[in-house]
Amino acid sequence: MYPKMTCKKCGKETEVQLRYDKDIDGQVFNCKLCGALHIEETYFKAPGAPAQFSFRLADES
Repeated sequence: MYPKMTCKKCGKETEVQLRYDKDIDGQVFNCKLCGALHIEETYFKAPGAPAQFSFRLADES
């Protein structure tokens, strides 16, 4: 089961496969509908709560 994210380019919600990018030292994903690349902006993990990520659209998308 993959998390659902809203694409910042096409505005549609889709299941995404997060992957680690060593060049930026963070998580990235591509929209399955339009292919736009999203890059992790922030990561927050409160004790006892699931991790929360914030993503931005990559410049080259």
